[in-house]
Amino acid sequence: MGNCISQKTPVFEKTCTKPMQTKPLLCLAKQGISTKYLLYKSIQNQDIETTKKLHYFFSVDPNEEVSIQGYYWTALHYAAFFGSVMHLEYFLKLIYLKQKEHLTEILNLPTVENYTPLMIAAMNGKRVVLELLLKIGGVKLDVKDTKGRTAIDLAKSNGKSNCAEFLEKFMNSKSSSMKLNLDYFKNAEAVLNYTPYNKPVDEKEDEDDPKNLELITKGKRIPCVICQEDTGLIKYTRCCGQPLHSFCVEDKIKNCPYCKCGNLELINEIYHPQRAFEL
Repeated sequence: MGNCISQKTPVFEKTCTKPMQTKPLLCLAKQGISTKYLLYKSIQNQDIETTKKLHYFFSVDPNEEVSIQGYYWTALHYAAFFGSVMHLEYFLKLIYLKQKEHLTEILNLPTVENYTPLMIAAMNGKRVVLELLLKIGGVKLDVKDTKGRTAIDLAKSNGKSNCAEFLEKFMNSKSSSMKLNLDYFKNAEAVLNYTPYNKPVDEKEDEDDPKNLELITKGKRIPCVICQEDTGLIKYTRCCGQPLHSFCVEDKIKNCPYCKCGNLELINEIYHPQRAFEL
């Protein structure tokens, strides 16, 4: 069976024997499985809103290992795999703000097969990702995987000639990496201004409002404010009625992220229909 990593199937979706290799120093393992899965799905679905919520609620770092433990695929690797430029831009700005001194190292983190995000983009034909990474700089172009193949070799062997040709134009025999383009990060602070409020917490709802009865009888329930899914058992914060899955909270959030009160409690009762349903 091997390690089951290929350019076609992300390792999060495989169930394989853990490979033996030393974990890269900057590859983190701080989050629970449910949080990692939500992050993986948000990248796969190009859902940047959920990704931002996960960072806001759980402080998920872009260099968190999202794959099965031991394969070392981080959020950056998956963004490259799925060709999500908006995720890459968001992740790279977060890294710049939080781990600036390690930015270049994180950009070139290897998986168990020694794939960097750039190599994964090349072998999967994600030229738009290559363009972004080369624009930002700091990426190493001559890194080889465990079989001795560079990003260009991987692009060629997988029939991605457009990516191979594009990368060859950037090859420099005197340097194995490009200088980091710090101008790209001039407005990086803007990513920290995100707040995930779906409705004002001071909004007062009239208990006798006929709209509330209509919402409850005819409305569609609003999905979990973290994962944006309405499947499964959705509960509500006792304090302000925000819909959440217990699965998504994962015992990490102690205070309500919306009204900021202490002792977050999820209940089945709906005290705020206008935050639970929509027509």
